[in-house]
Amino acid sequence: MCAEIGYAVNPEVDAAGHKGAFAVVDPGWKKVVIIESKVELTKAGQQMVDAVDGVKEKKKAWAQADKMLIFIYELQDGTNRTLTDRLNTQNKSEIAQRIGRGALGKIKIATGHKGELLRTEPLHGRPFEVLVAVESKPDKKGEIDTATGKVKEFKNNSVTDYRAVQAKTAAPTSEPKAPAAW
Repeated sequence: MCAEIGYAVNPEVDAAGHKGAFAVVDPGWKKVVIIESKVELTKAGQQMVDAVDGVKEKKKAWAQADKMLIFIYELQDGTNRTLTDRLNTQNKSEIAQRIGRGALGKIKIATGHKGELLRTEPLHGRPFEVLVAVESKPDKKGEIDTATGKVKEFKNNSVTDYRAVQAKTAAPTSEPKAPAAW
């Protein structure tokens, strides 16, 4: 089976600037905009839906299944790099659900959205800031780094907080005043 691309591929143009490998974003506050969002089933949610037969039963299972809201952020630093953020917005774990919905609430506030939010589209394209962390995880296969003799570690990013874009404080433009004469 093949996929319809939807446009003519020009390799020279399309590959320009492509670094070819994942690069971890440095930790700290980063200005971003949401460029894509979607709802997906968690692994447990997918198993729940797969366990039932029939369209009606699958729809009911999907409505009750654990879901996550996935945001793709584009960094607004001129690099065209992206970050992915996954929020548990419907989960049988009340703690996971509370954390996910709390993060969504902070995103809503950070983007300046007012009122009820039924779709994520109103959040798209609105600048805000995310706090990026770098996590190290051991290789699941237990591969050994030949240089160090230790299990290889892989780094990835996670988003840990959200806020409105912070105004940059301008440097003083006038020279300091001389002390008053006595």
